[in-house]
Amino acid sequence: MADALESAVKSLENIAALVTGAQVSKPLTSSDLLRPLTGPGRIVTNLSPRPPNSPNGTRSASTTATAKIKKGLLEAYKSLTEAKKGLVILTRDLSNTKNELLKAKAANDELADALESRPTSSRPRSTQNPVISSFNTKNVRPDTVPVEKTSKQVTFAKSYKAPPSMAIGLYALDVAIGDTTRISAFISNLENDSFDVNIDGNPVNSGGCIWLEIEPDHQDFQCGRYSTLEDHPWSTSEATHERRISFVRPYDEPPEVVVWLSAFNMHPEKNWRVKSFASDVTTTGFTIHIETWGDSELFAAAASWIAYPREKADICSGSFSTMDVRSWDNPRPNTSGPVEFAADMFSTTPRVVLGINSLDAGCDGGLRLELMGTDVSSKGMTWNLNSWKDTTMYSAGGTYVALM
Repeated sequence: MADALESAVKSLENIAALVTGAQVSKPLTSSDLLRPLTGPGRIVTNLSPRPPNSPNGTRSASTTATAKIKKGLLEAYKSLTEAKKGLVILTRDLSNTKNELLKAKAANDELADALESRPTSSRPRSTQNPVISSFNTKNVRPDTVPVEKTSKQVTFAKSYKAPPSMAIGLYALDVAIGDTTRISAFISNLENDSFDVNIDGNPVNSGGCIWLEIEPDHQDFQCGRYSTLEDHPWSTSEATHERRISFVRPYDEPPEVVVWLSAFNMHPEKNWRVKSFASDVTTTGFTIHIETWGDSELFAAAASWIAYPREKADICSGSFSTMDVRSWDNPRPNTSGPVEFAADMFSTTPRVVLGINSLDAGCDGGLRLELMGTDVSSKGMTWNLNSWKDTTMYSAGGTYVALM
């Protein structure tokens, strides 16, 4: 098309020279084809007709010039016709290109909408497992004198870009007799780089808790806390409590859910019974339960929960109870049992964290219980639920998480 336009321009230059006998004032361009040969913005200069009676073969020269002009006009017409064809083809190609771009944009918008609306659990996930740690009041004060409040500031091993999610649970308790039998482990003053861990009671000789630190943008792990105080005040006692928990990010399939007791407040003169567990786990949530039974009076309690994808290869969890190896009516101070990890789950010894999820103790002595894991290997471990002194422990249970 460009060649055809240049050819047309050249032909018109030749015609102009023949008609006027003058030189073109400047080289013609394709835009000049729309401009007049004379007048304002004219293409040629010195335009004046030849005298009608010029001697020396004027008619012959005029005839020759006319023929050349005609030939030039035909050549220009042909060139312009070719240029028109080129413009038609170019217009069609541009139209096709525009349509293809519109189709590509529509497909891209559809893909963006699909990515935005899909469950977040199907997005790429972080592969780094949470940090686990623990605290015991005996690390900061003796257990010979009971106190109501014990706390310690903890600095994270690394500073997070935002405060992490925290799941905390009790693994040890020695509660003195008071107006109520109460103990609570909780997190306060949570920042990007530190937090305070607290164990309060009425009063407490000693207590121990464990926790998981979950990065704020972690796509695998989610956690939370449920307290019966969300449903009724501590001044009233209820035997059963449940709450439907909805995951912020749904999972592709029902996840594993771990529940730990983090606090309870019971009548001091009735046997101490409390348990927490999860049920009806789906991809979008589960039901958390906190219960007591018999003549026990539960004024308040709290439990932490952790959810993670069932298909994760480097983590496993489970629950156990003294009733797995003995009956509740055969109380003993020390009870232990085995845990076997799934075959080929771990190639080296994993990290293990254990929390209490149930207890059933007599109120005629103190309330003392400690949960420990021993003989941990890549194949499994031994759980131990121990009490001491005058505590009568009918049964107790716990939940473990083992991860690399």
